[in-house]
Amino acid sequence: MEAFRTHTADKVYDVAPDGGYGWFIVGGHFINIGIGYAFTKSFGVFFPIIREQFHVDNSTTSLIFSIMMFTQYAGSLLGNVLYRSYGPRMTLWLGGLLCGLGLVLIGVVQTLWSMYVGIGVMVGFGFSFVILVGSATVSRYFRKKRPQAIAFAMTGVPVMSILFPLLYEFLYEHFSLFGAIFIMGAVQLNVCVGATFFRPITLASDGQAQDVNLFVKLKKAFGRLLRNTNFLLYSTSIALVISGKFMVNPFIKDFAVKNVGLEKYQPALILSICSGIDIISRPLGGKLCSTNFVREKLGTFETFSMAVCALGCCNLFAPFWVNSFSTFAVYGVLFGLFFGLTIGVEWSNVAELVESDILSDAITFIQLETSIGVLVSPLLGGYVSDRTGDYSYVFYIAGALLLSGAACAFTVAVRRRCSFGELTIEKNDFREPVPSIVVQSTDGFDLTDSVLLQPSGSQVVASKSVLGVNIAVNPSARFRGKTAAEREAASAITDSVVSLQA
Repeated sequence: MEAFRTHTADKVYDVAPDGGYGWFIVGGHFINIGIGYAFTKSFGVFFPIIREQFHVDNSTTSLIFSIMMFTQYAGSLLGNVLYRSYGPRMTLWLGGLLCGLGLVLIGVVQTLWSMYVGIGVMVGFGFSFVILVGSATVSRYFRKKRPQAIAFAMTGVPVMSILFPLLYEFLYEHFSLFGAIFIMGAVQLNVCVGATFFRPITLASDGQAQDVNLFVKLKKAFGRLLRNTNFLLYSTSIALVISGKFMVNPFIKDFAVKNVGLEKYQPALILSICSGIDIISRPLGGKLCSTNFVREKLGTFETFSMAVCALGCCNLFAPFWVNSFSTFAVYGVLFGLFFGLTIGVEWSNVAELVESDILSDAITFIQLETSIGVLVSPLLGGYVSDRTGDYSYVFYIAGALLLSGAACAFTVAVRRRCSFGELTIEKNDFREPVPSIVVQSTDGFDLTDSVLLQPSGSQVVASKSVLGVNIAVNPSARFRGKTAAEREAASAITDSVVSLQA
């Protein structure tokens, strides 16, 4: 109780408290992120019902999901502005109200257009605030214990994603479509309960942040990012991967019923299995990707490419061997396993490609690029399934997107590790001179306004020659390491955005 009373915005902390009231913040984020992502992952259970209720095709129903995913990723920019202006609690309350009232609106109005507005716009924007504010606030309360805090909060996703598909089937059976959605709106309003825990925190370094217009800062940063070939390839990879990951969700039940012949609770149980495996695969992926073998021998970009490639093959070949509940359950296990393994280095790799002073802007760039992918991919799946009457093509397209993303990431890995000439430490030509001061901003992901410059050099990197190509022994050896302050700032940002891939 003493921690509850003293952790207020009036008290200034020299460093993040790494505990105390911060664990209440973690508990609130556990509730919020779990409720939000469980809805995103499980709502596909209702798509066949919505299609029959309004007598529409797959393209029309998939548009609901497309708009929701688009606003989730694109809305983070607006959420960042609100977070700066009104703090975490008010922004999360607004997000919770949008999520809950959006579904209540559908339960009352009961039209197709209310679904576009309620789910596509209101739930999408509401949940984008939940992701951004929750993750950023947890990162401000923790420093050394940040990985544990983020990991604990993120367990809300698989825990609730196991329960929600079965709950949705139960609600539909007893309360019909609109009654079930109305009750789901009441569940979403519990985000406001989790938001109540989010007391703001003031750090001593906040006073050093400069008041810079967000859009002017983004314009300058985007100009630097557009000249960085490796970053553009990797950002495209993430956009393709996320689009492929979420493309299958709206069509799981249709595929299970029409292609495989499952019935009643079985499709929902498959979604629960996918989510249940997350509990194992996420910490396993994080543990594997933090080993010296992956970091210094195999390479983080290579590891990400292989995990995405496995996930792509899992989707691409699923229609050939998934023909019963047991084989579908095996698909669920494999999908959940590879899904979790991709997350271990996905966002930390971004910090290897850009400088710390624009890392948060690079994340924003990727979110905006991804919003286009998640808008188009479900629509494409709906259109193709309408034209062919076969839901297998959804898996083929998702697999192709994932394999394309793996190819982009592997290209980055090759560019970083290999060369026809002598391998030397490369100097970043995209970096602008900045003062050697490290600061922490009060906004969510933007934790550095300036960083320490590294001295230039041309030291030779240890390598092996294969068929005339020089291959670096250590995949990151060609790029100068960051200072301790830069690593800390980059870690704070990338730990925060792990929630984007729940």
